[in-house]
Amino acid sequence: MTKEINKSSPAFLQDKLWDEITKSIADRMPNQLFPLFKEAFGKDYPKGTPIRIIQTEYPVPKSDRNIIFSDIVLLVAEKDLYHMECQMTNDRDMTVRMIEYDFHTQTYSLEDIRAKHLTMFIPFKLLSFRPRMTSRKNPIQENELTQYVRSLIVILEEEFEYGNISSLEFKDYVKFINLAAERVFHSQQHYAKEVFEVTKSVLELPSDIYRKAEMAEKLQQELEETKEEFALQKEEFTLQRKELEQKIAQLEAQLKEQNK
Repeated sequence: MTKEINKSSPAFLQDKLWDEITKSIADRMPNQLFPLFKEAFGKDYPKGTPIRIIQTEYPVPKSDRNIIFSDIVLLVAEKDLYHMECQMTNDRDMTVRMIEYDFHTQTYSLEDIRAKHLTMFIPFKLLSFRPRMTSRKNPIQENELTQYVRSLIVILEEEFEYGNISSLEFKDYVKFINLAAERVFHSQQHYAKEVFEVTKSVLELPSDIYRKAEMAEKLQQELEETKEEFALQKEEFTLQRKELEQKIAQLEAQLKEQNK
């Protein structure tokens, strides 16, 4: 018997979020998929290779214990077709499956992600905390969660410095982390708030702050130069006005002398 999918259930909505994140990455920053292709198939595409998403979203029951909610088909370089499925398995770990190759994001350490530039796995890493949310023997420590999220941010900052992600993509990833935290910790919001406290201070990269400061300094300089120019023009206008007033006075005196 096929298991009926409750589309209003938290589990379905949670799975949809992972689908949305993956599709957003594929749509808005397709270059982030290239390290994944290389890891899975040894296929190395140059940056800028076109990627087109072919929409194929539909529920696909696999079994009572494992339901895949949506598929993504990608056409790369107008010739290579990849099938990506986002699913929640029976142990609730996220799996990214590409054709016959399984990627369990939780089996990749942060060092693996950093070394292989598998940045697109970062939003899913908070799932590793979910089995411990109700654990009494090994509960989540807030300082542990804080340090973990900071480690994710460090990887993003390094990817930005390497030129692998743009400033906007960095901010997108931070927002994805927040969305993931909201879903993973939906029943224990104090953990989600802990994540938000870490990420709110990094939504602006140091380079963004520097550029804003540089622009503000430039505008301030232009303002000062404009004020100086205005002051000089005003002074020049005052001198010209005095000269004109003197000339008018001289002409009036000459005219008065002529009329005597």
